[in-house]
Formats: sequence, structure tokens, C-alpha cells
Amino acid sequence: MKKAILFVIFLSFFTLLGANYLIDVYHKDYGMIDRTVLVLASKPQYSILQHEGDIQINFTNCRKDATIRNIKIPDSKVLQAFDFLVTEDKVTIIITINQARQLITGEMYQLETLELKGEVFKLVFDIFTTKNPKTVEELKSFASFYEMTGKKDLVAKYKSIAEKLEAEQVFLVQEDSTAQPEATLQKQRQVFRPQSFFEKLKSTMSTKMLIILALGLILITVVIIILILLLKKKPEPEFEEKSLRFTKGFGDEEFQKRMVLKLAENGWDSEEIAKELELHLEDVHRMRGIDLDEDLERI
Repeated sequence: MKKAILFVIFLSFFTLLGANYLIDVYHKDYGMIDRTVLVLASKPQYSILQHEGDIQINFTNCRKDATIRNIKIPDSKVLQAFDFLVTEDKVTIIITINQARQLITGEMYQLETLELKGEVFKLVFDIFTTKNPKTVEELKSFASFYEMTGKKDLVAKYKSIAEKLEAEQVFLVQEDSTAQPEATLQKQRQVFRPQSFFEKLKSTMSTKMLIILALGLILITVVIIILILLLKKKPEPEFEEKSLRFTKGFGDEEFQKRMVLKLAENGWDSEEIAKELELHLEDVHRMRGIDLDEDLERI
């Protein structure tokens, strides 16, 4: 009871300040689908940007609970990580998508959003790696997800398709197992005829020729691979060679520029800003609109 009273007082305090508050972030994995829930004190002002590899949610006039940290998700077929970037009055959440299936099929993930209002506000993201499940495992994954969300008609649909597909696979395995003994019997019925001297010589010569050809192909393949590796141009690294630090930063360029200027106003120098936002130092100078020589003179 005391905790509930303190929680209400806490929410009221931030409401009076005029700022929203990100209370919690959690998700549930259903194999081919992930449901992510963002919990806030009240309905926020927000925007959602979808890219091939991530989803970016921007909350304005908002703060974040200090216990919410960046999260890596190693075993999910849908997501890879949650990253949070916070300024004085803005919270940005970047949900990184697992693109393994997308690279194979060329099918981009699908996003569905839902708002739930109550004592707290919940922004729900349902992220699908595909909308067309084909295997038994994928169909069962969809049935499990819709069973959790209470959509009984879709549960019945996907369970029925999965059961039919599973029965067909069992039938094919059984049919194959019954066909094997007949094939074995046919082989046994073949009349054994000993090879003549010339047939044995021909067989031996063919085997030697095949071995020589195989070795020749392997040698040619190795030479081609070596030439490709020697001639291949070394790609330009995406990371700084000294620190191996990622330098593309978070969000789009407009958001990065606002962050650079915000931190500069608070007394951060260019090098500190570059490290904090994971950007090239030259990009920070360009966004600040100052010359590199002038910055070095101030240092």
C-alpha cells in the first residue's frame, strides 16, 4: 500500500513538472514475433522512424528511469538489442532488428503498434519477421502469439494449418520407409556377373582419371581464391582504426546535429561530444559549424 502511494506521488510530481516519464521497457519473444511494451506515466508526444535494420522511437519532453539500461538480445530471431539515448528533455529508443531472415528471403519485418491507456500509458510494438509463416515451427509460433493476445480465430487458423502440414510430413516419411525394402529387394534380384579383365582395367583407369581431375580442379580453385584475395581492395573500415569504435552515431543526421549543439551549449568540447555520440570528430565540427584549426587553438 505504501509503495502504491509513493508511486502515485512520484507520477504526480513529474506531471506537475510538465514532463512525461519512461517507467519500464519489456518484451516477450514468440519465435517469429516479438511483442515489446514501453510503459510511461502518461501518453507522450512521440514519433516512430522505421529503417531496414532498426526502429527508432523519439519521446519529447520526457525523462527515463535510471534503472533502464541498454539490452543485448543474443538468441532472438526478431531482435538484437535495445539502446537508449537521453538528453534533458528527450528520450530516444533504438530497437535493432535481427536481419538474418531478411537477408535470405528479402522480406522486410512488419510492425504493428497499439496504445493501451490506464493508470499508466503503454505503447505496444508487435514486430513480425514475416507475415507468411510456412513451416510447422513458424505456424506454431503465430498460434502461440495470437493465443496470448486473445485472438481465438487466428489461433484456430494457424493451429489447423500446422497440424495438416505436420500430418503430410509424417505421411511422406512413412511412404519413403515402406518403399525402401522394395528397392533393396530389387537390388538383390539382380544377377551377379563377374567383371572381365578389361572391365577391371577400364574401371581402374577411370578412377585414376577422376582423382587427377579432382586434384586439378582443387588446385585451380585454390589459385583463383589466392588471386582474388591478393587483388581484392581492402574495404574502408566503418570503425576508427585506433579505437575500433563505431562512428555512425544514433538516429538520423538532424537528430545528431541537435544533440551536438545541445552538448556544446553545456560546455562539452568536440572530442567529448564525438565519443559520447559515437561520431567522427570531423562530423562534430561540421555540425557545430566551427573550423578544426579554431578548435585546436582553443585547446
